[in-house]
Amino acid sequence: MAFLISIIGIIIAFLSDIYLGITLTIILAVILGIILYIFLILSSDSHEYISDLSDRIGDTEQEALLKMPIGILLYTDEHKIEWINPYLAHYLKDPNILGHPVTEISNVIEDIISGKKDVSSLPYIKWSDHYFEVVNQKSLNAFYMLEVTRYAKIEINASDRELVFGHIAVNNYDEISDSMDDLTLSNINNLLTRELNTWANKYNIYVKKTSEDHYIFMCFARDIVEAKKNNFKILDLIRVQSSQLNAPLTLSMGIYYSNEPINVLAKQAQSNLDLAQNRGGDQVVLKGDQDPIEYFGGKTDPLGKRTHVRARSISFAIQEQMTRHRNIFVMGHARPDLDVLGASLGIRKIAAMNGVRCYIVVDADKVHTDVKRLLNVADGYEEIKDDIITPQKALSIAEEDDLLFLVDHSKPSMSVSTKLYDKLSQNVIIIDHHRQGEDFPADPILVYIEPYASSTCELVAELFEYQPTNLATISKLDATAMLAGISVDTQSFKFHTGTRTFDAASYLRSNGADEKLIHNLLKEDVNNYLAMTKLIGTMDLRPDGLAIAHGEENESYDPVIGAQAADTMMTLDGISASFVIIKREDGTIGISARSMGDFNVQLIMEKLGGGGHLGNAATQFKNSTIAEVEKQLIDTLDEAEKSKRKDQK
Repeated sequence: MAFLISIIGIIIAFLSDIYLGITLTIILAVILGIILYIFLILSSDSHEYISDLSDRIGDTEQEALLKMPIGILLYTDEHKIEWINPYLAHYLKDPNILGHPVTEISNVIEDIISGKKDVSSLPYIKWSDHYFEVVNQKSLNAFYMLEVTRYAKIEINASDRELVFGHIAVNNYDEISDSMDDLTLSNINNLLTRELNTWANKYNIYVKKTSEDHYIFMCFARDIVEAKKNNFKILDLIRVQSSQLNAPLTLSMGIYYSNEPINVLAKQAQSNLDLAQNRGGDQVVLKGDQDPIEYFGGKTDPLGKRTHVRARSISFAIQEQMTRHRNIFVMGHARPDLDVLGASLGIRKIAAMNGVRCYIVVDADKVHTDVKRLLNVADGYEEIKDDIITPQKALSIAEEDDLLFLVDHSKPSMSVSTKLYDKLSQNVIIIDHHRQGEDFPADPILVYIEPYASSTCELVAELFEYQPTNLATISKLDATAMLAGISVDTQSFKFHTGTRTFDAASYLRSNGADEKLIHNLLKEDVNNYLAMTKLIGTMDLRPDGLAIAHGEENESYDPVIGAQAADTMMTLDGISASFVIIKREDGTIGISARSMGDFNVQLIMEKLGGGGHLGNAATQFKNSTIAEVEKQLIDTLDEAEKSKRKDQK
């Protein structure tokens, strides 16, 4: 704008006086020259400054890349080391590592680079006796490592000093001590006190006896970590030494650790003790606030410690709950067997004895031939067939204040209808003979879990003795179904039987159980039998007496066929445990495991995400192949064998 005004002024000056115009033009030219000169100087200084700054930044970047306290590793697409900065090199024993696979310096780093481990789930990694926070920049094939050893050790030390609270219960103490003379009882008490104190002193644990059969203890997390490295051998020691005194006792422990208040620790530890005892005792249940639950022990078959007193109290409690609800629903696990249907018919009859209607929830399209035959027989009974309903119908008629029984399982995720469970989850009663696991209802009304019972039908049969009979009595079909359930779970009374099993069978037989009908129910389909023998034909017998059989990748099997194959394999000489791997009709891969009790298949299945009994267990895998599952099984068996050899040393 000023330049334009100056030009106009000069033009006007030329029009009025030519000399004045020339003078103004010269003055304007000088001013423009001065301005241009100043601009050139400033431009030159700016360019020099920017150039200098750029050089400084480049030097700083290079210096930082080489000397900053962050390790940098560049790798190829084949995960070979392409370059490391000098800071990272001083952590290596051999800095001449270029071109070598990443696995030569760290398997953990390789797992992160390959995506096998999620770096976001790792607060830090330990490498070369140091701790690092790490970042993997996949787009640049660059791996960054920031040493945080000091802070990690502070965190680890704080974690090591988390407080641990534990409960110890002496199983069967009351029953065994009642028949002891004073000298033997004194020896047993001395044994318990001496060995528990020896164990506690070894691991810096404070232990206190609170009653004849109960102890509490406290320590730090680092001490319990050391104790679990020994797999809590105190369990084996007490079991063996008490047996030598003709008083076989076992221990159960419930342990919990965290930074929470002591009353919370004690409550959670008690919950873990209850879980250990519900799983049959002779084991430890250990849980940390942020850690998964761990099981130790459980190597022996649970001792039969339920009494008629407990059966009577459970029966009365069930009667009281039934009379509080308008409708009752009972369901078992998915793909129910005869134990599920027999127990369900028994619960339905107990409800009828108390004047309450009970619906049996069954998906008839997903049952084995024996259950289908029993359903066809039940369809001929007018008073029963309308009470056997589908999961869809159960959902449509169930109301939130109705009562739900879970039989032959305690994991809601295994139920025939998880939606029905969700709807009635506030009013749940559990009757089961499998060891309790993690996936357990949050707040059931009543729990009757007896791992030492042969079957759920055995438990339900014992409840009838204490129920009223003026409204209904056990029918021939009810008795037959329950006896069939016991027969299936005991393999015709060959395994897992006790005096209570035969008492229940005798009671059912006296109430009209039809053995001929049971025989017809248990007849095997010819095609299923051929499929089972084909599975057995793939059996591979390991040197340790463990037999593994498997189906084809492209062939699906009914789960019952896999279980029957595992049972049949156990009748062969030289086999201590059998494992059958099949692809189920829903696409999942299942393992059926059996043993005579010398080998605990339940522990193996639990490590693979399943569960069951010491001699009868199973698990399932999604999105896996038979070959992958077989490898996981073999790896788990090998680890168990290594642990066993370590314990024997």
